[in-house]
Amino acid sequence: MYAKMPSRLKELREQRAWTKTETAKRLGVGTSTYSNWEYGLREPDIDRLSQMADLYGVTVDYLIGRSNQLPTVDLSQNKIDFMYKGQKVPESEMKIVRRLLNSKND
Repeated sequence: MYAKMPSRLKELREQRAWTKTETAKRLGVGTSTYSNWEYGLREPDIDRLSQMADLYGVTVDYLIGRSNQLPTVDLSQNKIDFMYKGQKVPESEMKIVRRLLNSKND
């Protein structure tokens, strides 16, 4: 049993303000299936673990508690697509985000 996985799934889902139903749809599973993973009643197979890691932008090791290291992203890189509520953030808005973050260092 992956003891940390249920709490990490819940935390990652809530950070995105997704419901369990919405998350289950994104993964192509039933709400009760996803809920069972989040409650720690069942464990997903390796393919679903990988799919969830991709969905949340973390590693499988992070999901199952073998690592506490979250990936970092350099916002100054223009080749990265950022998503917000399932939609790509337009480059014009990313310029605003970068400007705001850069002003914090002034």
